[in-house]
Amino acid sequence: MAGLSADNPLRNVFNPQNVEALANRLKQAWPAFDKAQFILSCLEAWQELSFSHRSKRICATLEAQLPKDFESAARLLIDCLGPELANDALASLDSFIVMPQCLFITRNGHNHFGLSLEALYQMTKRFSAEGDLRVLLGWNYQVCMAALDRWTQDPNAHVRRLVSEGTRPRLPLAARIQKFVDDPLPVLGLLEKLKADPSLYVRRSVANNLNDIAKDHPDLACATLVRWAAEASSDTQWLVRHAARTLIKRGHPSALILMGFSPQSSFVASDLSLSPSTVAIGDSATISMKLSNIDDHDARYSIDYQIVKASETSRTTVDKAKVFKGKALSLHMADSTVFVKAHSFRNTAGRRYKEGNYSLRVLVNGKLAAQCLVSLVSAVILGQT
Repeated sequence: MAGLSADNPLRNVFNPQNVEALANRLKQAWPAFDKAQFILSCLEAWQELSFSHRSKRICATLEAQLPKDFESAARLLIDCLGPELANDALASLDSFIVMPQCLFITRNGHNHFGLSLEALYQMTKRFSAEGDLRVLLGWNYQVCMAALDRWTQDPNAHVRRLVSEGTRPRLPLAARIQKFVDDPLPVLGLLEKLKADPSLYVRRSVANNLNDIAKDHPDLACATLVRWAAEASSDTQWLVRHAARTLIKRGHPSALILMGFSPQSSFVASDLSLSPSTVAIGDSATISMKLSNIDDHDARYSIDYQIVKASETSRTTVDKAKVFKGKALSLHMADSTVFVKAHSFRNTAGRRYKEGNYSLRVLVNGKLAAQCLVSLVSAVILGQT
């Protein structure tokens, strides 16, 4: 299907075409399957359903029409999955039709752990089962972890990525795995076996997992990165840089040094401004700030920033606020430069701006360097109707 947009929202990854395609595969594998009723039941009041409700509707219809014994139903779904993704291919939007099939497994397979694990193993080769794998970790932790250890050597990159992505302590849009938040060592054991994976798709997932770990165990994550950085592989070096981003934004001294920054260097940040200072929600504005190196040696800086409600600048709120990446720059002794960055105040699925006063906080090597006030108003108020 076409790319997602305001006219083609996420919920449209579940659509009449891929519902019918699933029905055709089920009918071919099981002649008794009522294809027409399946399609009719799935698509009832379809336009009123959200993304998650469409997935749940397809799952519920599968539950109503597949064989009642789980083993027969799961085998049927496995047999109807279609071709695997290539090792270097990302799942297409139409591949989301596998998502409700994964949900069927986790809603019905609790008493059939081995078959459920096999089903997710096959399904992740066509889509991605990282959210559903987390359910199986709760069912049988020891057996699941043993399987994940084997899968680190699987020839399929999507299976290897399932290991690193499914064990992320703080996987977005999924419940956190508190066991791994508290003790990430079992996860690190798996990541060690994947850090030099030949697939960038897998290495990126490994970096994201370690970045998750850094949010709760910064010293452990940093020590891991220092050890990995000693390896000569350029692929591993990229992974280290990508995994260190939270540590850098939070100003972890050892991570800053590892990435070539100068955490102890003295500097002056001045003339911070946002232009325009009053911004319509949906528009962009330009951040500008002068940075001067006042030390007696050259230095390298990581510049990032936050935008938080002016009434919510307590340490707890600030620590939880998103940190936007600015840029890295180097300055000779006694030299200055102007940092310039455009920022969009457009609302997204994960970030919503409201009218009111905000504080723009610029961080240099993870430390607050300067801040100023920003006013957000509606486009109507500024006459942008």
